[in-house]
Amino acid sequence: MLKNLPPSVAKEDVLPTSDPTLVFFTGSEEKRRRFLRELELLDRPAPQIRYELLVVQYQEGAGLDWTGRLGVEGVPASLPDVFLGSIGELLNLNFNIVSTFGYLFALQLNLGLETRTADVLADTSLTGLSGQEIRFQNTETARYRELEIDPDTGEPLAKGVTREITTGLIIGMNGWVSGDGMITMKVTSTVSRLATAGSDQAGSLPATSEKIVSTNVRTPSGTPVVIGGLLQKNRDVTVRRTPVLGDIPLLGWLFQDRVETTTTTELVIYIVPHVEYPGTGVLDAARRMEDLYDELVKGGGGG
Repeated sequence: MLKNLPPSVAKEDVLPTSDPTLVFFTGSEEKRRRFLRELELLDRPAPQIRYELLVVQYQEGAGLDWTGRLGVEGVPASLPDVFLGSIGELLNLNFNIVSTFGYLFALQLNLGLETRTADVLADTSLTGLSGQEIRFQNTETARYRELEIDPDTGEPLAKGVTREITTGLIIGMNGWVSGDGMITMKVTSTVSRLATAGSDQAGSLPATSEKIVSTNVRTPSGTPVVIGGLLQKNRDVTVRRTPVLGDIPLLGWLFQDRVETTTTTELVIYIVPHVEYPGTGVLDAARRMEDLYDELVKGGGGG
């Protein structure tokens, strides 16, 4: 502040102290009032943003209504005990489902959790300064030994080199607060997983699939943001063979039972950003000012 004083204030009018958050003004009363008005515009603490984050994975199946789960209904004035008992799966969540999206959405999500057609992957609260990137990561790291084929025997040989593959969920949020209290956020989410079937080439690493969504949104403080579209299809093939007979070339197909299933999942991200301005205790500030006044003014430091 001392390097960037408003034009109406001279450096001689400001007395610095050992506390970088406190100065004494020695100018006239009129200048002091003007100085305080200018400080209200210039010397504002950087707001911080608290992100309430909920990530739910929905799995396609009987009884799951994909089109209706984002409906928002008002919360009734009084919730009966029977309703509270019907959302038992949600009571342990930090994310307030009922007040954010309504009781109908809460019932649908609770039903999905009970029937295993929905799963909560993240339920947390993150805080960062305006303009600071916040990162949430829920991943798994798999390690593989790199192999090479012996040209003489054709057998795979371990080279002693270990490779790592990290898969899972990564969410990055970078929000900043504008003068009207609105929050502008850039949200980037990445979902990756190992392929269900390994590579046919010996010594090569397994294949991975990856989905990335990046979006910019602008919302008032406390208003939820919903990000979807992270769809994945998994195809699993299970083969059961009759011992010996199932390994016979061509004829072995008659003694095999192949079960093929396809599962579709969607990852939905719910974010509720809140603007929070850090405050300073009035009592603490008064005590610091009194101590510095005694030290600088009464003690002769300020002249």
